[in-house]
Amino acid sequence: MRTLVGWDCETHLITPGNSFPRLVCCSFFYDDEDQMGNVLGREDSLEVFRELLFDKDVVLVGQNIAYDVGILVNEDPSLLPLVMDRYGKKFVCTKVQEQLLRIATNDPHIMRNLSLAHLVEKYLGENIFDTKNPDSWRLRYHLLDGIEPKKWPTDAYFYALDDAKYALEVHKKQHSTRVLVQHPTSQILANAPDQAEAAFALRLLSGWGICVDQSKVEEIRKALNKTADDSDALGWELGILRENKQGQRPSRNLTYLRELVSTAYDGDPPRTVKGNIQTSSSVLAGSSCPKLRGFSEGDNARKLLTTFVPALEKGKKRPITAHFNVLVRSGRTSCRSPNLQNIPRKGIRDAFVPRPGMVFCGVDYDTI
Repeated sequence: MRTLVGWDCETHLITPGNSFPRLVCCSFFYDDEDQMGNVLGREDSLEVFRELLFDKDVVLVGQNIAYDVGILVNEDPSLLPLVMDRYGKKFVCTKVQEQLLRIATNDPHIMRNLSLAHLVEKYLGENIFDTKNPDSWRLRYHLLDGIEPKKWPTDAYFYALDDAKYALEVHKKQHSTRVLVQHPTSQILANAPDQAEAAFALRLLSGWGICVDQSKVEEIRKALNKTADDSDALGWELGILRENKQGQRPSRNLTYLRELVSTAYDGDPPRTVKGNIQTSSSVLAGSSCPKLRGFSEGDNARKLLTTFVPALEKGKKRPITAHFNVLVRSGRTSCRSPNLQNIPRKGIRDAFVPRPGMVFCGVDYDTI
């Protein structure tokens, strides 16, 4: 019979470029007759974690558990092969399970309110939001590093222990709550182990990050600025742009722009549902007018300058650690800050470089 163990880590603060900060402690809460739990310091936590990995009857349950596993693997890289060999069978993530349940029930907000506090409120009816504020112990465990947990302030000790306990209780409620009449919850969560494994892979990818070529970033920034400036010059030449308030970008003369678009499409321009002539960048880029096509390039350049370029600039100092999400409504993954899953082909991709001695490998799913 398998034993469920609620598990959570407390760490130093996450900082830019450091997604796996130093471990301070781990809390373990056992789902057995004694309902016992304890909080252990760094070295004891690593030892107990290793023992539990080898115990085939134990399953570790946590909220966003990929982060916690990554923390311990970062502390002791020799744990990685053991973790990779056992992940789907050994670890349960309440966050991933919640996303699967929301997808199954067509919940419109599968990305919102996924914190442990929100799940505790939903499944256990308890309000623990006060314990998650900036003044709580949640962001201050680095102050206790090196001190034996039994000597900590009582509220610091039990905050850590409660997170392990709550994760365990939420997991049990997730499995015992019927969300669809026609399907047992166990069927809905059958894919949870695979998704949890994927979440861990994405977490490692995020934590390791991707490097950029500093000189290439500067080239890209200059090229995009030139494209944006050239676009504005064309806009003034065509009479599309007009002065705006000081400090703001020039506005567009949409009436005249629509006339130009209509002419460029031989009197049959693309229209909106309401019948208005469309003036989007894609419409301008698809027109027969070279100057309109040139003007349209400015929108994309300015978008890249405000989205990807700031992230690339940060990559000059440290690897870019984007944030990945294992599940969206379609069942696919997503990425933000920046979106490394949809890197513009023109220019931006050239900034990314493999680490010394490594290569990038492109794989085409269509070919597979």
